[in-house]
Amino acid sequence: IGGAAVWAATLRPDGPAVALKLEAGAGEALPPVALAVLQRMGAFPEGLPSALEAFASPPLRNWEGAAVGGTRVSTDQLPAL
Repeated sequence: IGGAAVWAATLRPDGPAVALKLEAGAGEALPPVALAVLQRMGAFPEGLPSALEAFASPPLRNWEGAAVGGTRVSTDQLPAL
């Protein structure tokens, strides 16, 4: 098991902590998943900062670089964090 798609975070000082390991890929889905989990944890009470919005749903590109899809994260199955 590689470490390309491993991520951990905590909300300080006494907040919850989370660790993620994605099974597939080289970690390209990690930023949107991490941001979704942080949002679910309440890390962004005023909404996702604009500097991070591009990481929340990046396009999927083909070998020519053309956008052919996208990444969406659903947190419906996550317990309340």
